Amino acid sequence: MYGKTLIDRQNTRVDRIHPKSAFSASTFTLSFGYTKDLIPLMNRFLLRRLNVVLLALWTVLGFNSLQAQTSAASTTAGTVGTANNPGSSGSWASVTNVQTENNVYATALITGSNKSSNYLDATNWGFQSTNAAAANYIPSNATINGIQVSIKRRKTLTGNVRDSKVILLKSSGEVGVSRASTVSWPTTSAFAAYGNEIDLWGASFTAADLTNSGFGVRIAARNKGKKDAQAEIDYIKITVFFNQTIYYSKNTGNLETLATWGTVSDGTGTAPLNFTRDGQLFILTNRATATLTGNLTISGLNSGFVIGNGAVATPTTLTIPSNYVLTASVNLKDNSSLTITNTTAPVLTSIGANTTVTYNASADQTIADAAYYNLSLSGSGKKLFTTNSAVATTIDNILSITGGVTADNRGNNVIVGGSIANSGYASGTGSYTYSITDANGTLSGNGIYDNLEVDASSSSNSTYSVTLSNSTTVKSTLYLNSGSISNSTNLTMNAGSFIKVEDGTLANALSSTGYDVTYLPSSNTTITAGGELAGTVKNLDVQVGSGATLTLNRNVSMTGNLAISSGTLDVSNSNYNLTVGGNLTNNGTLNLRSNTVTLNGNGVQTIDGSSAQTFNSLTVNNATGGSVQLNKPVTVNNTLTLTNGIVTTSSTNTLTTAANATISGGNSASYINGPLKMTVNSINSTKTFPVGKNGAYRPLSLSIEQNATTSTVYTAEAIAGAPTTRTYTTGIQNVSSVRYYTIGSSNAATLSSATINLSYNTDDQVLNPSVLRVAKSNGTQWANLGGSGSAANNGTISSTSFTSLGDFVLANINSIVLPLTWLGFDATKKVNAIELNWQTAQEVNTAAFVIEKSADGVSWSRIGTLASKNIAGTNTYTFTDAFPAAVNYYRIKQVDIDGQFAYSKTIRIVYSTTSTDIVVYPTIIRNGTINCVIKDQEVLKSGQISVAVYDLSGKLVYANKMKPLPLITFTCSNLAAGQYTVLIGNENNYQQAKVLVQ
Repeated sequence: MYGKTLIDRQNTRVDRIHPKSAFSASTFTLSFGYTKDLIPLMNRFLLRRLNVVLLALWTVLGFNSLQAQTSAASTTAGTVGTANNPGSSGSWASVTNVQTENNVYATALITGSNKSSNYLDATNWGFQSTNAAAANYIPSNATINGIQVSIKRRKTLTGNVRDSKVILLKSSGEVGVSRASTVSWPTTSAFAAYGNEIDLWGASFTAADLTNSGFGVRIAARNKGKKDAQAEIDYIKITVFFNQTIYYSKNTGNLETLATWGTVSDGTGTAPLNFTRDGQLFILTNRATATLTGNLTISGLNSGFVIGNGAVATPTTLTIPSNYVLTASVNLKDNSSLTITNTTAPVLTSIGANTTVTYNASADQTIADAAYYNLSLSGSGKKLFTTNSAVATTIDNILSITGGVTADNRGNNVIVGGSIANSGYASGTGSYTYSITDANGTLSGNGIYDNLEVDASSSSNSTYSVTLSNSTTVKSTLYLNSGSISNSTNLTMNAGSFIKVEDGTLANALSSTGYDVTYLPSSNTTITAGGELAGTVKNLDVQVGSGATLTLNRNVSMTGNLAISSGTLDVSNSNYNLTVGGNLTNNGTLNLRSNTVTLNGNGVQTIDGSSAQTFNSLTVNNATGGSVQLNKPVTVNNTLTLTNGIVTTSSTNTLTTAANATISGGNSASYINGPLKMTVNSINSTKTFPVGKNGAYRPLSLSIEQNATTSTVYTAEAIAGAPTTRTYTTGIQNVSSVRYYTIGSSNAATLSSATINLSYNTDDQVLNPSVLRVAKSNGTQWANLGGSGSAANNGTISSTSFTSLGDFVLANINSIVLPLTWLGFDATKKVNAIELNWQTAQEVNTAAFVIEKSADGVSWSRIGTLASKNIAGTNTYTFTDAFPAAVNYYRIKQVDIDGQFAYSKTIRIVYSTTSTDIVVYPTIIRNGTINCVIKDQEVLKSGQISVAVYDLSGKLVYANKMKPLPLITFTCSNLAAGQYTVLIGNENNYQQAKVLVQ
């Protein structure tokens, strides 16, 4: 009969016989389940004889037990409906979606604080007592040991969803007690198990109760937060455990020894024959502490290991030492504890209240996937949470991480409902969520978090706080969902970290080296910022909803970007100032009241958004080399301060100052590059436009007389290059080709008359201010507006009055010739450079010298500019080309102040440092003597060659001209120890070498 099946022909019940299993005559007789149809055919004697024969046969074949079915599972509720829950504010929709696991949900939108949903009732589970081969079969005479309900659920929206009720139903209604958990529902759909193999939920059940269509489970969810929340359930299934054999431990004895266990509650009675039979539960009780002294494996189907009996007076603690393994499904009853020192942990199927599980190996450990009450992580190494991204590990009470331990959530959330004591490192891309309701809490320990989430929610309008009692560092993200963190001076945000603020806040300042802050509450209310803005904020992003407002509680300085993605940012009645080191983007509302916004970055900054932006006062203090780019129109109502940084505008993205606004500052490092608009609403006004272009600051002043107080916007822009060609009138001989100005207004009829004052500098080439004039466009002509320059090179000029606007430019009233005389132009080879020298005489009205270079004498490029000395007599100029090529052509372009120019002669010079035909040796000089071997025939044919020695500063310490020979020797005496450069050759071949003098 090995491996065969005994069949009861009368009711076709099937019981599988397994070899090498625990067995006794009594359990063998019971597990056959003879029917009353067979019993009349046998008398007691025959039945006893059959048992004896079967027992003998069982022993001969090596079979020890019958493995009877001990659980039944049903995966589909036949009936799903709703029932009224008094005081609820959320009805369930699409309830039949819970019948199938497919990520399609039954949903209940719960509005209002501390409100519950209606009841969702899942009944008619189809358990039956007729087909023994079915997964949902429960024998009619079964002893029911436990019931487990598994619910796959999640929450959406921003409220805080928790269980309100999870209770079993009979046909008569609710029975027993609710197994509702206090832990928040996760945002990612995950299973939660309620009950276990030996939990009857405070009630009693028969097979008839469970096969009745009225048996099932009732579920209600509660919104513990102030914001709306939606509870969602994907799937429900129920497992029933029955006919299990329960063994209790004696108060002494090794747990891995069969004799330590018995069927009576004190450990006496029948002992198990092995640990492998199906349906065996081993309850560790009758002792306060126990430690494994060997490996223990409990492997039967629906078998398990239970720690404790749930009694407060007699709690039980089990320790699994590092050298032994417990292989079993483990259930911790209330008030019990488990310490796991081995790196292999048992499967934890159920954990009761007031329990503690401790992982304290001195190496990496994997934390069993379970819902914990207290979880303690100690020892050393990493403690690794589940890798199942659909499961959030929940801890009802305390999570403790001791110093030297790294907890790694491996991307999944760890939700804690009591307190967190972290003196180690809570790592991982998932968050460690501290979730409490209607209570104050504590975060202790001087530990580190990658991601910490605080949710101290309230069912009323009260604010609850979480005290950060020790120095704590957050490396990645701090989530402030609700409540206030009282952090004193204990919080440090690492550089590059992030604070995400929903309805929570920091009560105190923090330490940081640059972190980002985002506000995103969903309620359309006014929220006030807290200490989260007191540190070194990098990027600030406001996402508070279209009807919500974030009100500042302090001046805020950002080293990075300010973005108002939605809602309103209000600086409050205190007019707190904003300092922005990056870009300012406003897609919502920026209520700046009477404050100042300062842009102080060190690169390109932009002002952008969904619409034009208005500032009260705007300061541009961007570091040298930085700039501000307007991507939307900007208006300044009070003060525009230009300290550092060039502001670039355009015809569509202009900068406008209001009628009563003032502009301060303006310099060569900070001006308006593009159109600048200034508003006038009075009869007389003088406006100074701090404009410039291409690195040249050229402010202008416009004195305006209007014929009415009509508000008029005047626009001015400096433009580089020559203006439109027009004919000259009234003495104008030429106009500047360096730059001009264009000025317009929003209402030409308002202007009665105006005068303009223009500035100029060296590059405007004003050498004779007496002939300088202001010209204005008049159709196709340049009109002479008079004026006279205040000084040569750098000064201002004011025009006579005019009555219309247009283009304005500097002009001359006589032609200027080029009387300059060239006296000489040559080039000299230097260490890693070529030095150009030229001399001139009779410089008059000369503006500058432009040095040009070519590799072929055809295509030329500008490599530098020197301003003209423009004084009588002989003038000498020097320019060094620090990047000579092998062959170089040079020429000098002399430019007159009116733009005319002339060229010097062109010279050619060969500069080579790569030839091996000239070799200097030795490279280490001890007596000052230097040798040079010359193989280059062209050099040897020269009339003479040049020899020069330079020190590291470039100072010439030796120079000589010699007759070229194949070997040249020369002595440089009195040279200090150090490195020198030797140059030798003629104008067509030039070699340099490094030598060291000792």
